Amino acid sequence: MIKSTDTIKTPPLFSKGCLTFKDSNHTLTENGKFYRCSLKTNGFCITKSEKLINAKNLEDRLARLMEKFFLPQGISTTVFEKAMAIYFANLFKSGNRDLHAQNDLEATGNIMIKDLRDGKEIQKSDLLNFKRKYFQLIKNFYSDFLIGFFIQFLFILIKNKSELDEMNSQLDKVFKVKPQKLHRSFALQLKKIYISDTGEIENIEFEGYAWFVFQYFKKLIPEYQPKIKEGFILNTKKFPSLDYDTVMEEFMRNDLADTYSYNPFATKYAKEKWLKKVFDGLDKLSAQEKIDYLIKLNSPSKEYIYAVFSTVLRN
Repeated sequence: MIKSTDTIKTPPLFSKGCLTFKDSNHTLTENGKFYRCSLKTNGFCITKSEKLINAKNLEDRLARLMEKFFLPQGISTTVFEKAMAIYFANLFKSGNRDLHAQNDLEATGNIMIKDLRDGKEIQKSDLLNFKRKYFQLIKNFYSDFLIGFFIQFLFILIKNKSELDEMNSQLDKVFKVKPQKLHRSFALQLKKIYISDTGEIENIEFEGYAWFVFQYFKKLIPEYQPKIKEGFILNTKKFPSLDYDTVMEEFMRNDLADTYSYNPFATKYAKEKWLKKVFDGLDKLSAQEKIDYLIKLNSPSKEYIYAVFSTVLRN
């Protein structure tokens, strides 16, 4: 269960399985100030050519790689305005949907609360229905949250400080969003980073949603040409349309599993892990404790917010 003492940890720079030796396809794991073959950590790898990779050096390489993707100067305001237009249009459309889902969840929660107050046990069918509706509501919020990644990706690719400061100022006024560590934000967009045995970045694969945003920028800015070699990006998916709503409908058909590999919809295991975090231990509470917890899940409490933001934790 979610507890009042829970905190949202800073996610690792690279998600699990992201760093991969290109030749062997072995993934790397963090070990102090170094990254090393995860199989070698457990004594299951005998590949001698795979070196210990200095973490700071790899982070510096990632920062230099990010610079190769910078957008041309002078066009960020136009892109930002389009991104914000998408954001507000999406917010308007999702409002009624999310309100309906919230009311539906509360109705189911109130049935369980009434049973508890009447000295009865929660019906299994009601709890299963509540879990299903709660998960759907969080999935709705996650789809809304993705537009923030769209805007974040734009910030990553702006080189000019005055343009960046202007946009940061606008976001701070509207959302109270402070500037972030951009190399960390760039890493969030990468599903795979293939490196040589000595730690040079050889290829990358964008996360599904990030690949769409990247394609969107390229269409919107014909002169945009990242300074990378041909074949460096391994993504090959072609979207039938780059209209935001159309692409989101496509992602929704697979329950948003293809947006980011570390979201709670990516695999059955991820979904079960998320549901376990929210609901395991509920049966061990007293009747009043169950009522209190259900009420918290029905409102924008710390528990509720944690459930939303846990969708982007990469552990």
